[in-house]
Amino acid sequence: MSDQQLLGIVLLSRHGDRTQYYQSPANYTSTETAITPLGERQNYNQGSFVASRYLNSSSDHYIQGIAEVANVDQLDVKADAGGEGNVVLLSAYAFWEGVYPPTARENITLANGTTVTSPLGGYQYVPVTTIVETDSPMLEPWTSCPAFTKNLNSFYTSSFFSNKSTESADFRSNLTSYVGGRNTSLINMYNTFDYMNVNSIHNATYLASLPDTFLAQTRDLANWHEYYSFSSPAPDGIGNIAGRTLMPMIMDSMNDIVNDEVKIAHYAFAYKPFISVFNMTGADSDSSAQDNIKGIVDYASLAVFELWGTSGDNASVTVKFLFRNGTDDDRTLTPYPILGSQNVSLESFVDTMEPYGIPTLKDWCTTCNQTSSTMGCDLYFTSSSTTSDKRWSGAVSPIAAGFIGAVVALAVAALLAGIWSFIIAPKKRRRAAVVSTYAPSVSSMRQEDTIHLSELGKR
Repeated sequence: MSDQQLLGIVLLSRHGDRTQYYQSPANYTSTETAITPLGERQNYNQGSFVASRYLNSSSDHYIQGIAEVANVDQLDVKADAGGEGNVVLLSAYAFWEGVYPPTARENITLANGTTVTSPLGGYQYVPVTTIVETDSPMLEPWTSCPAFTKNLNSFYTSSFFSNKSTESADFRSNLTSYVGGRNTSLINMYNTFDYMNVNSIHNATYLASLPDTFLAQTRDLANWHEYYSFSSPAPDGIGNIAGRTLMPMIMDSMNDIVNDEVKIAHYAFAYKPFISVFNMTGADSDSSAQDNIKGIVDYASLAVFELWGTSGDNASVTVKFLFRNGTDDDRTLTPYPILGSQNVSLESFVDTMEPYGIPTLKDWCTTCNQTSSTMGCDLYFTSSSTTSDKRWSGAVSPIAAGFIGAVVALAVAALLAGIWSFIIAPKKRRRAAVVSTYAPSVSSMRQEDTIHLSELGKR
């Protein structure tokens, strides 16, 4: 790639360390939780890593034309504000504090000659747009999705699941004393792992009492559970829904980068979309990746789509995919093949991924077999319906960057054609406006099947 320039990047990041959390294994509804100072530091460090790689003009991975001082016109940041409350949002703020730390250059000179620097030594405010799952399924599309729930139930009642449960029964029976009364069934294994993981980080007495291999073994079972819940043998399977709504947004961001509208697009969420994106792109099929990305990525993990090309020659643009699992010093940003190659042309990437995406609310309603009033889906399926549809690439509730810890996410619901719809950030924004100029896209409509259980055992 020595003859090419790095045009921009699309970032996917997980939130940082947080307090105790519970999510229902039946439908993944969840409880509130709170970010910790460790979680803020993890994301700050990951942001600093991004700055050192992509904003350093002496780096081989320097983004051409990126501003040294935060230029909000070059940045497009979206954060999930759903299941885990503000943990993801605050993680995103901490991340961007690391990318663009305070600088004396963040100032303005007034008409009277006075120079005023932003608070906190020149704090750089990067706007983050929030997406709330009750207003939009963009980043939590499994919520209120009957087809996903049906698929999950088929998984739980399969012989594949039953065999794994029998195989792990003896070990799980030994966990009773270490899970605070939680159910240690295989179905509840994520919550079992989360309890053990949180306490092993924050409770010294608990950590000292925990047998050496128990946490790693429990994590292996949780990884297995979550991987088969949020992946599928086929890229367009319902198990991949967390990636299928995200992928159109990723491709729109790539288009923005190629057209020099943004330099960095950033999507912040929990672990589930990682599993689906890895599965859809084939990144998890790399033999060296089996233990690394087939499951729950670590706190503050980072995936990057790099777009390389020659300025003015869009046909030359290629996509490279990299992943860093967590922020420990020994964790490197490692390239993974996608679609069977380390470098894929942007054209091939879009041609391959576009049919699998769920780019609109109507597509989501159809894919999920959601015909109730949830999200206004019922209005799409009435015989007299003339409800229009819009492609999502923005979010529901944009907010301006707040003080380091004092962030208020304003969830704004919009009525469009008499239903809850999606307000989409326009391509020719800049951050003040959040009304879409997107036209509806034509996408494949397909009837989703449940997981092919015979295929599960082969993967």
